[in-house]
Amino acid sequence: MTIAIPTTPLTVQICDEFSQLPLARSAWNELLDASAYPCVFRRHEWLSTWWKWFGEGRKLHVIQVFSGPDLVGVLPLYQASGGGRFSLRSRKLTLIGAGGPTFPEYLGPIVHRDHTEAIVRQLSASLTSSPAWDGIEFPDIPPDDAATRTLAEALAKERPMLRLPGVDCPYLDLPDSYESFLEQLGHHGRKRERKKLRKAEGAFRVELDLLDSVDRFHDVFPRIVELNRSSRAHHGDRSPFDNPRYAGFHREAIESLLPCGVAQLYLLRFDGKPVAFQYGYLYREKYYAFQNGFDSSAQEYSPGAVLFQLIFQRLLADGVKEFDFLRGGESYKDLYATCRRCTVNFHVFRRKSAMLASHLIRHGLVPRLKRLVRRCLRS
Repeated sequence: MTIAIPTTPLTVQICDEFSQLPLARSAWNELLDASAYPCVFRRHEWLSTWWKWFGEGRKLHVIQVFSGPDLVGVLPLYQASGGGRFSLRSRKLTLIGAGGPTFPEYLGPIVHRDHTEAIVRQLSASLTSSPAWDGIEFPDIPPDDAATRTLAEALAKERPMLRLPGVDCPYLDLPDSYESFLEQLGHHGRKRERKKLRKAEGAFRVELDLLDSVDRFHDVFPRIVELNRSSRAHHGDRSPFDNPRYAGFHREAIESLLPCGVAQLYLLRFDGKPVAFQYGYLYREKYYAFQNGFDSSAQEYSPGAVLFQLIFQRLLADGVKEFDFLRGGESYKDLYATCRRCTVNFHVFRRKSAMLASHLIRHGLVPRLKRLVRRCLRS
């Protein structure tokens, strides 16, 4: 996507319905491809599907920035009650995708990389002058997302802001070959992974199946849900797929992103039977691992570990550069991850108010009191 440097003033449009957006999905995604921080969770398919399933009772507030006829910036927000005892009547703007049960990371504005400063100034001016909010939340912003951080800092010049730690997302920088990957694991790690793979291959015909059509996905979706429930029950947890809206959202998101090769659904088969799956997204040489599961009755043969080994081999052969495990403290991530991406939450407030006080209490005083109580109990 090539856009000339603006020679005319940037213009802003605000939409409160996805159907009212004047540009098609292709223009949104083309801008994302040319943006300062391209991320799969900012694609039109993901956000519009999220809004369909989780937008009820919320008011859309999408800010679009144009240079002539060209879309150069999008800030996809929605308005909801601020929550909390002291802010029940406050109006909070937050990013579409945040607040539901799906927990995607790296949400934020979509800003053309050639015009970041000018677009951020326009977005900041639009938000500062808007009466539609008492607080704005930018959750789990990655350290390398300069546009979102610049926007938060621009707002902080005019309004009070809190900056709080977000989630940590472990990830793996993939090397050039599978042998180099095994070298990264060290002697014991290489031995462990090779042993698990040999054991499974000695007992079964082991196959990695990458689903490449919506019809095939429909056929195996019930089995995917079963595998997730089985592995979650093994660890004493409930499956998120027990939530019908969660299951419906992901089914539709996969259907919309599978034909363009972004959604990636891997199945591990032992003698033809699906025993593990990994569901994620491949975008701009990054694989985002979103959800997985395995048949707990096959645990003796480590189906989850075997699946990861085969996926790593496949991704390395395809030239993928990064495997992002996203949020969550599951122990298996520490076996492979080489880095951690520490995110930040930005909370902007229109004025020093009860909403700001509730955030200070909830995120400042309460955690300190909890730490004090834990220290007292230990002593």
